[in-house]
Amino acid sequence: MVISMMSSPCAPSHVLKLRGGGGGVASTAAAVSQWYLGKLTTAPLRTKSLTLLCISCLSDTLSQRITAQGQSPKPSFDWHRLRTFSVMGAVFIAPIVHYWFGLLEALARTPAFAGRPQWQVVAAQLLLDQTIAAPVVLFSIFIVVGFFDAAMRMRPFDARACLDKGLERVRKDYLSTLLVNWRLWPLANTLNFWLVPPPLRVLYSNCVSVVWEIYLSRQVNKKLAAAAKAQTQECDGR
Repeated sequence: MVISMMSSPCAPSHVLKLRGGGGGVASTAAAVSQWYLGKLTTAPLRTKSLTLLCISCLSDTLSQRITAQGQSPKPSFDWHRLRTFSVMGAVFIAPIVHYWFGLLEALARTPAFAGRPQWQVVAAQLLLDQTIAAPVVLFSIFIVVGFFDAAMRMRPFDARACLDKGLERVRKDYLSTLLVNWRLWPLANTLNFWLVPPPLRVLYSNCVSVVWEIYLSRQVNKKLAAAAKAQTQECDGR
């Protein structure tokens, strides 16, 4: 889920040394990767917020393109939806995930887990992630997306109406979305915690997140699109 998009802020300060193969594209890619991994150490929250901003842009773009396939007439690209989903990811989701993963890393270093096998540490982190963070963060996304949608229109809005629409989205789509989350992220996070070196976990999680956010974007935006269409039809009928 939206919880595994970021690497831990408490991860070791070292970074992998990436070497280019002999110049050109390989050396440039190695330099960019080294710079990015360094930023994860020196400015973790800002780097993760900007990373999620880019991921959300890509995911929502792909989601809109996929949804538009086969439709006639083909719908125009929704730039407002793209802005809303991307800003929400950067300023709301990224900080929550940043500090949550920090808490999970701190748990792994407590005396209760000192000297325990790695699989026990991973199992505990995964259990907490999927039984506490996943349901809570997903619920909050369904609620706040309406507020972000209204705020990004740059005009006054009714906060109570946004809350009511958010609760309606929760009633209709929350459980089904959470079940899809549990089909994807437990396995993805197990592999991440178990096999991926800490400096590269953000890269792995981001790759998985592109697939997840395509689905998430569609889920949280379909009710907004229906409401906007109904409002447009109401205005045309007057």
